Amino acid sequence: MKNALFLYYFDTFFTIFIIYVVPCVIPKREKGGVGMEERFQDMKLREDGFLEIELKSADDFDDYIYQKMQKDNGCLPCVRDHHNTKKLYYDTKGYVSLCTYMHSHIFEAQESCEFLIYVLESMLSVNTSKPIMMNIEYMYMHHEGGLLRFLVLPLCVDKWAFQKAESVAFLGQLMEAMRLQEGYEAFGYLAYMQKYEEMTLPMVLQGLHDLHEHGKKKPTLFQRLLHLEKEEAPYVPKDIPFPKAYPQLQIREPSEEYRTQTAIYGETMVLCADEQCFFVQGEQRYQVKSECYRIGRTKDNELCIDSVYISSHHACFYKNTMELEDLSSSNGTFVNGVRIHKQVLQDGDQVTFAQDSFQFIKR
Repeated sequence: MKNALFLYYFDTFFTIFIIYVVPCVIPKREKGGVGMEERFQDMKLREDGFLEIELKSADDFDDYIYQKMQKDNGCLPCVRDHHNTKKLYYDTKGYVSLCTYMHSHIFEAQESCEFLIYVLESMLSVNTSKPIMMNIEYMYMHHEGGLLRFLVLPLCVDKWAFQKAESVAFLGQLMEAMRLQEGYEAFGYLAYMQKYEEMTLPMVLQGLHDLHEHGKKKPTLFQRLLHLEKEEAPYVPKDIPFPKAYPQLQIREPSEEYRTQTAIYGETMVLCADEQCFFVQGEQRYQVKSECYRIGRTKDNELCIDSVYISSHHACFYKNTMELEDLSSSNGTFVNGVRIHKQVLQDGDQVTFAQDSFQFIKR
């Protein structure tokens, strides 16, 4: 009886400490993340669901990183404005911010640790040689399956060397937004790591893995002898809010001068208003409805082709420039019988992904 009473009071005290005391010592974050306002001139969410970012200078833009973004499924789809080369447009349609999800969901005991591991693993895989916006308001989760995508700024290397302060602020954002039903170990661990002088995000991830392993239910001797241990299923976020609906994108008609420059220099140009594109196979017609229209075998592609010859993420069609890009697929992408890496499509082109052929139609 005394032990039960002691545990009750201890649990109550620990809960009060975590909820009311720890937040008081967490450094307050600035909106937009530490130092982010120095890397671009303006940011706004447009009525069509595109996040518009204007860099301070077109010279800050790094095309190499931009090309890497197009091939990374963890990056938020991005297109560049060829009229104003300082402007970038990120397609947020179909996604909710990580901040919105965390405020709407109450995490159970082990779930909080699994969620944090999921976020950090996804983020660190994208952050390798690419600068992401370390702010949960600009990290996005797809409403179907919880795929995480991160806002990457294609900046020259000298413009985005991250500092420890950004990582500390990021941990503070996670702690501030997370709502827990029980199991405050992960919360307490983040609070500890914020104050640790040598803290790095890979170190935080390793500690969360250790914490998760410690909290798992151990198999019995009988289960171990008969090899009956259950394999842990991959973490999938639950109860993701439905994203906001946005109207179709409307982009202005390119000027006649720009059309002439495009014809002479071969530059790509911005999509004309109300232009519709389709990939047609027999009687099936697949309309291109997103700015970055992905083709591949897995279900997270806009055009899913169920074939062993098709790569998971085989190719991507960029509607704003009418370019089709092969995403290093195993069996190649072909336009009119010629294997391509990237090519502008014309009305009537025959496009083949491995062994599956389509006709490209533009209206």
